[in-house]
Amino acid sequence: MGHKNISVISTTISDSFSFDLSLDRGGFRLSAKADIPLSGITVIIGKSGSGKTTLLRCLAGLENDVSGDIHFGSSNWLSNESRIPIHHRHCGYVFQHAALFPHLDVKGNIEYARKRAESSDFDRYAIVELTGIRDLMDRDVESLSGGERQ
Repeated sequence: MGHKNISVISTTISDSFSFDLSLDRGGFRLSAKADIPLSGITVIIGKSGSGKTTLLRCLAGLENDVSGDIHFGSSNWLSNESRIPIHHRHCGYVFQHAALFPHLDVKGNIEYARKRAESSDFDRYAIVELTGIRDLMDRDVESLSGGERQ
């Protein structure tokens, strides 16, 4: 069985996102364990095919066969006794291939998400500033580079 290595680089603080999980898929086995602070930036590093995307899919709840534990702060997302559904995890996931509506500009795509957000805390202006996309707001999504789409 091909066992791949990935690294999660972070530091530990008391309020964290922690996981100890595994996923078996034929000749591929993912095992990952980390305690990530709920502030700052965390980087996942690994060779192509090592399981970086699969790890993120497990954490987001997009993989059904994952086992182990996932804790976000005081919330238990996955354990032997329970599994919080995807739509109750309140986390974002940026796919490798951006799924933007081609008939809307950047602002329209963000507005579409805002209208469907469960939380009234969705602050379009804060998101635009945090991601540094103010200059892209009126751009047609077909004209964006791959990185700009992400």
